[in-house]
Amino acid sequence: MSIQTAELVLLPNEVNRIFAAVAAAEQRTAVEFHVVVETTSPAPSARAHELLRSSTARGGRRQRMLLLLLAHDRRCCVVTDSALRPLESTRVWRDVEHRLTLDVLHGKLAEGLADAINRFSHIVGGHFPAASAAPSFVHSYGKG
Repeated sequence: MSIQTAELVLLPNEVNRIFAAVAAAEQRTAVEFHVVVETTSPAPSARAHELLRSSTARGGRRQRMLLLLLAHDRRCCVVTDSALRPLESTRVWRDVEHRLTLDVLHGKLAEGLADAINRFSHIVGGHFPAASAAPSFVHSYGKG
């Protein structure tokens, strides 16, 4: 899991809340979640794509997504790699993005990020489940 912040924008308990959400999400799905918190950016989408390209895969995960939070601008940007892009056009994905935007606008930075990470993990988990979440085909044979 990756949480980066250059300045003290969030309180330690808020960072811990986001960290816990990322850890739970990465156990639920094969997708790697990156969270970057910055104060401002003139081009958030370009910055988010740049950060996603420069992120390195951890633990053999192939799919990645990045949530960029601009605390002073009260903006957020969610970007994904090409494998996840088809999900971005779904209604449920857009609903999570809208809710995250509203939370950030209302100052609920850590709460909004943690909730969005949880919701996104359920969406992507249906398409890219964690290896441990794969169904096991164990047959039990008993005496009948």
